[in-house]
Amino acid sequence: AVVSTQSTGVLSKGNVTLFVPSDAAFAKLSDATLTQIETDPSEFVSCHMYKGDLCTAGMFHIKEFQTLARSDEIHQTWSVGLNADKNLLIDGAACLTESDMVCSNGVVHVIDTVLWRDQIERET
Repeated sequence: AVVSTQSTGVLSKGNVTLFVPSDAAFAKLSDATLTQIETDPSEFVSCHMYKGDLCTAGMFHIKEFQTLARSDEIHQTWSVGLNADKNLLIDGAACLTESDMVCSNGVVHVIDTVLWRDQIERET
C-alpha cells in the first residue's frame, strides 16, 4: 500500500515509523470501511506513518505523536498510553503486537487495530 500511494516521496526524505495493522485488525472492519480505505490508500497510509524513528523505548516518554496525515492542514495526532498489562496502546485502542522492527529507512510496528479517520466512528 505504501508503494501504491504518494507516500513513497516521504520515504525518500528520511526515516519514518510505520504502524502496520495486522490481518486481524482489517478483519474487524466492515466492507464499507475497507472500500473507503481502498479508495484513498494515501490517506490511510499517512495515518499510520510518523516522520522519524519512533521505537517503543521512545514511546514510553511521550504522550502523543503526529502522523503524516493532514486534515485541513492539521496533522492527525495519536495518543500513547499503557493498557492494564502495561503494553503500549496507541489512541486508546491499538496494541503493538510486534514492535521495533528496524529497517534501513525507519521502524515498523504491527498493531491490532486500524487507526484511521477516528477509526471510522470507532467501528469494532
